[in-house]
Amino acid sequence: MDSSAWHLQWWFIIVCFLVFWPVGMVLLWVSPVPKKNAKIAVTAVMVLVPLVAGCGLVAVLSAFRVGTDAIIEQSTTEPAIEQPFEEVTIGELPEPEPEPEVLFDPGTATRVAEERSPEEHVRMHMQKLVDGDYATAYALLPADKQVSYGDGGVFAAQVGGYGIQSFTIDNAVQDDTIAEVTTTMVTSNGDFQYVWTFVKDGDTWLVKSRTIGGMTE
Repeated sequence: MDSSAWHLQWWFIIVCFLVFWPVGMVLLWVSPVPKKNAKIAVTAVMVLVPLVAGCGLVAVLSAFRVGTDAIIEQSTTEPAIEQPFEEVTIGELPEPEPEPEVLFDPGTATRVAEERSPEEHVRMHMQKLVDGDYATAYALLPADKQVSYGDGGVFAAQVGGYGIQSFTIDNAVQDDTIAEVTTTMVTSNGDFQYVWTFVKDGDTWLVKSRTIGGMTE
């Protein structure tokens, strides 16, 4: 066989080993260029290297699988830690504090204008609600109701959602020192009856309270 053929030279045999080693192995043994000892040595290396690499890969995969199985077994067999249960008795709960009662103070009470009667005061308040003039209606409320709403903006936001349509004055009773006016507010959500109470302070009527349904709001 012609040893000068390019495909039988060492450089081509090495390239074949790198690209597709079976072809390189065939050319190694066919070529007269390499010595017999070199052929045996190269063949042994090409056989042993894959075997060693394969054994190493199998060992790594086996170790990984054993470690994974151990973690899974530990996670499934580890007992859950029970949290201690704390008993709470009703006696330990704090009782809600009652809201402070706002007492009627003639010095800070809402005053009825001199030219109006208690009935006219209530009528004006209700008409302002129908008209949407919530600022004026708020100013005509009893002082304690103004305090409970906080300010006119809160009052307007609340009553503005009632859908107030109209009102009626159901009853008005008045003597020299006290007056009581009953009115009904007609809204899209139903009718609400209020009872206004006034007291006389000298020549001036003071708005004492406004109640609803027989109960103070």
